[in-house]
Amino acid sequence: LQRIQGELGYIVPLDFASFTVWTSVDYAPGYIMVHAEDPYFQPKLKFEEKFVYTPGAYFSDNLERKLWTEGYLGKGLTDYSLEIDEQGKAWWVVTVFKPTISFGGDKVLGVVIMDPTNGQHKFYSMEEIPDWVDRVIPNDLVSYYLRMNGEFSSGWLNSWWGKKNLTEPE
Repeated sequence: LQRIQGELGYIVPLDFASFTVWTSVDYAPGYIMVHAEDPYFQPKLKFEEKFVYTPGAYFSDNLERKLWTEGYLGKGLTDYSLEIDEQGKAWWVVTVFKPTISFGGDKVLGVVIMDPTNGQHKFYSMEEIPDWVDRVIPNDLVSYYLRMNGEFSSGWLNSWWGKKNLTEPE
């Protein structure tokens, strides 16, 4: 769900269904936009852009693999979402994070925004993210933050011994 030119809509990227499909075509044709507020609004099919880099592509055209080879191998990548800017151009927006406590305690560093047609990308820290980006922190990470804040708000020892003032998100 995202806001595009003042209206809410769902964006569904068209992707490769299998390895055979990926080898038989050069690109994925675009995306479908469904209006989130008006049930009578006809879905829009956008076929102007040719998506080479997608999550369903293989080898060097795979979105995650492309980012790994472009310098993001040691960072956590999650929440691959296709977002549309105010001019109608599609971009992959991927949350970049790092664990702060062993393999947990994930802290969001920012997002990397990639052009699905040519693979050009740029990292934006939390302070630099463009206004048209709607989703930066994934839902499961927000839930994790809330759960940890409620459990450890009075300290680690209290979380299993005293158990005072513990809260749980609903």
